[in-house]
Amino acid sequence: MKPIQICTHLGKDTIDAFFDELSAREIRSVFRASGVRTNVGSAAYSRTGRLAVWRKRLHGELDKGNEKVALAFLLEWLVGHHNEMLVDYLDHLEVPHRNGQTDEDFCETRTPDQLREAAEVLLAKYPAQHVAVYLLLVGHLQECDVFDGMEALTSALSTGGGGAEAAS
Repeated sequence: MKPIQICTHLGKDTIDAFFDELSAREIRSVFRASGVRTNVGSAAYSRTGRLAVWRKRLHGELDKGNEKVALAFLLEWLVGHHNEMLVDYLDHLEVPHRNGQTDEDFCETRTPDQLREAAEVLLAKYPAQHVAVYLLLVGHLQECDVFDGMEALTSALSTGGGGAEAAS
């Protein structure tokens, strides 16, 4: 599933919740990585004003189907705020990594059953929606459709899904 499709399934309220987890520096990083301007004009001189402009700009770019913004936004949210989940997944698969970052194409080096089993481990520990974002994005980046076929993941995107709701 493409990042823009993930964002569309998440919906505006969830995108806003994810946005609220990011710092101003992280939001600027999302826009810079995707070639979107970060200036806000003289009317938005306060932090609150800048964030309001950036939130509107993010939604506008997602509404236009900007794949680069969707990818940068989801990666910033995952790596910056949910890295423990990435580490747990890679540890379960015994993939060498540096704090959740790896160059290994583990979707090719692990079997679909191993990938699904590790997904179930994450679903038991973390909110299903967060797991779905992570694994569907991994599937896109590694050109692997194993996760697209997992109903627990695809349904969790729009609904928030079950999973370990207390974790976050």
